[in-house]
Amino acid sequence: MELIVPFCNPYLLLITKSFRDRKLEDPFMKEFKGIFPAIMTPFDVQGQVSEVALRKTVKYSLDTGVDGFYICGGGGEGLFLTVPERQNILEIVLDEVGGRASVMTHIGAFQIPDTMTLARHASKAGADAVASMPPAYFAKPNLESLVKFYQQIAEESGLPTLAYNIPGRVPINLDTSTFDKLIKIPGVIGLKDSTGDLYQLTLSAMLDGGKITVLNGGDQVLWYALMAGCKGGIGSTYPAMLPLFVQIYKAFIAGDGKTGLRLQQQVNLVIQEILRFDTLAAMKQILKWIDLDSGDPRQPTSPLNSNQATELKAGLERIGFFDLHK
Repeated sequence: MELIVPFCNPYLLLITKSFRDRKLEDPFMKEFKGIFPAIMTPFDVQGQVSEVALRKTVKYSLDTGVDGFYICGGGGEGLFLTVPERQNILEIVLDEVGGRASVMTHIGAFQIPDTMTLARHASKAGADAVASMPPAYFAKPNLESLVKFYQQIAEESGLPTLAYNIPGRVPINLDTSTFDKLIKIPGVIGLKDSTGDLYQLTLSAMLDGGKITVLNGGDQVLWYALMAGCKGGIGSTYPAMLPLFVQIYKAFIAGDGKTGLRLQQQVNLVIQEILRFDTLAAMKQILKWIDLDSGDPRQPTSPLNSNQATELKAGLERIGFFDLHK
């Protein structure tokens, strides 16, 4: 497959040649759809990444029927990890997965050179795709800067690249018009959108005749996002109730709207309890209760105190959450 770009743009021509020389057609044939839990990075009592716990989480997820994994994102505390830690996590996950599911790694970082280091490593390690939020923590980049940023990621990684839209964390919304420009970059194949905005999700999913990959990042609207054209979901609350999210996607594939809606409502009762606290701290606490202990969050996030943990557990018991894990 020959990628055709305007001859007048030497930068894009360079990217195209690199993609052709590396014979990247096969990686770009892979479909990214279904359920991708955003793995919560497990830490031991010393605060170091726990390989044992990480492998246990991956095995449990595979046994539950996930389609892929998303690592080192917000739920995975990626921005609080060192570059070597993030590289090590990717290698462990890839080894445990053993090709049985797709592995997508988030490479966004406070410093762009770190992002590019992670992009190159992802390619060498054998990741299936990379994703990154915009480099916009202290400034709002213009469209030209965004295009250059994602072009560089696509070139450095040589992997399918997804933009990550999370305007609640960075001061920019990758709206449909912006996303339409980004998907014209060779190698950029889609978007993880965590806005929960179904109107925007629908418009983004319609681009390129509906062939573009849009993965929903708003766990509370997964069912509706699938109906709006999203190919699947990446979620930070998935690890707490993975069987339900897997069943939501199966209901969608089967065209079982009644079941899908019921499951989404059940999920949202749990999310409602989680959102009463810091999401990351609440999720880490829940994982301890369901035998998927991932330790405490890394600073600056504090774990729930005893009163908060008691309150969260009471709320979850009230809605029958623990019945899912018997």
